[in-house]
Parts: sequence; structure tokens; C-alpha cells
Amino acid sequence: MGHDDGLARRFLHVCLNIRDFDRSRRFYGDALGLRLAMQTDAARSEDAAVLGIAGPTSSRASFMYDWRGPRSSSALELVEWMDPPTEGRPYDDVSIPGLHAFAVSVPSLKGMSDRIVAAGGTVLRERGASVFATNSADAILLRDPDGANVEVVEDDCPTSTVLGIRATCADLDSSIAFYETIGFKIVNNPRVGEFIWGTGKAVTLGLPEDDGGFALCLTQPDGSARQGDSYKSAYHSGFTRMALRVDDAEETRSQMVSKGLALRGPFPVSLGGTAVQDLRISGVDDPDGTLVEFVDRPKEFFRPPPEHPADIGPR
Repeated sequence: MGHDDGLARRFLHVCLNIRDFDRSRRFYGDALGLRLAMQTDAARSEDAAVLGIAGPTSSRASFMYDWRGPRSSSALELVEWMDPPTEGRPYDDVSIPGLHAFAVSVPSLKGMSDRIVAAGGTVLRERGASVFATNSADAILLRDPDGANVEVVEDDCPTSTVLGIRATCADLDSSIAFYETIGFKIVNNPRVGEFIWGTGKAVTLGLPEDDGGFALCLTQPDGSARQGDSYKSAYHSGFTRMALRVDDAEETRSQMVSKGLALRGPFPVSLGGTAVQDLRISGVDDPDGTLVEFVDRPKEFFRPPPEHPADIGPR
């Protein structure tokens, strides 16, 4: 596939709706080692059409990165909604289709449980297998202060490193076909087993420019998925959407429509209070209703990751 094929090229960020930025920053910064590199202002915005919200809204987005920095790694986007306010609780049942967990690796799990609890989190399981692990090391499953799940994997990394996002699917084959249609490739074939989140089938996928730096893990737990229980609003607490880089929003729309996908947009979006302006973003729902955003972002903006941890700004 060529540079201008209209498909997704790189994973930009996953969105986590939160209630209190300071609390979440302490958790993902102090306990998990991510750093704040960019934050929008909280002015009222007309830019929520891609989220399916009519009328003005007010929210603040904070982008947290690992040691590779904002031009080399994918981000965790923390969104604190004021109007309408963040509602509900994140998924507490792995059988519900949708985005369930963020994954990071650390050089050592020693003392991690204590740091999690000290930062307001909860340890759900101290030992278990993770598809994000590159070795047989155990992982920890935890909840952040709002109840969102995180897998922490011990791995050979210089410091905390973003690994990917895990989703539950009602029909794994349908979800794999959808994500392959928009540009993902299978990294590790589906396997059945016992994981830290439970038993079932899991597969990992990636985008061409991520080169193993970020993985989308699709799972289908044993038993029936609870259809109809997925989040109904863009401002529901928890992981609600993902953003992917494309070369041209109009070409992406054309290509996706030709593949039978109904895109919304592209819409003009400005990240007020940051240097990132005049974006064009379109969106489509995956088979389980999770919003996937396609963001115009030139490839020239990105760079290879540094060889060693870099100071990317205040924590």
C-alpha cells in the first residue's frame, strides 16, 4: 500500500475520560512514569461534531507520553469534561464490548503495587499473563482512581513505556476484518488462553509506522458478550476512542466509503492553547461502537524514537 492510499498509518493516542486531572496526572505520572507534554485550554468549543455532540462543549485534554516523547510515541489523552460533565463509571466487566485497558511496561514490578495504591489506584491481580509482554514475565492488572484498567508488564525497557490498548469484541473475526480494512495488520495471530483479564481469545494488531511501538489487542472472552452495555456518550468515564494518523482526510473518506464504511466528517478541529492547530478529523465506529478518529497529521511531524530516555517536559 502506498503513502497516499487513504489508510491509517500511525497510532496517535487513546482517549481516557476522567473526572479530576490533578488526580489522574499524579497516577499516570508519579505512579506509572508518563509525562505531560501538551494540554489544551478549557474554553468552550464548537469542535465536538466528530464525537456526535451537537452544540458547544467545554473540556480540557492533556496528552501524556512516555520517554520517547510526543513526536515518537503514542499518547494517553486524558479528557476532563466540564460541560457536559464526565458521567458514569468505566467498564468493570470484561465481557462488555469496548476499550478496556491501557498497557505500559516498566523495568521492574518491584514496589509497583505500593505506588499504585499510594496514587489512589487499586490492584486487581498481582500476577498474570499479558499479550503485551515480549517474554514470560508476569503482569499486574490495576484500576486507576476513576476505575479504568491498566496492565503493567515487566519488560526490558529503559523506563515506563507505552505498549498499547486492549479491547473486548463481540465478534473477534468481524473486528479483525474492520481494523485490517482501515490499515492495521496482524502482529501476533489469535491465541486462546488464560490472561490477566480472564480466559478467551486474543490477537494483536499494529499500524505500519508504529513498528511494534504500539499494539491494539483485540479479545473475545469466553462466554457471551453483553451487547447493549457499551458507553452511550462521548463523555462517559473510561476509554472511549482512539486517534490514528492519515495523510489526507478527504482521501481517507473516499477510500473508506469505497470499502463500505460510513465516515463522519472531516471536521475542522483546533486544540486551543497548544501549538497544534487546524486539524481535520473524521470518524467511524468500529463493530462494537468504539469511535476511531482519522487525523490529518503530516508524516514529517514525526521522528524516530531517541536511543535513551529524553526530558520531554514537566511531569
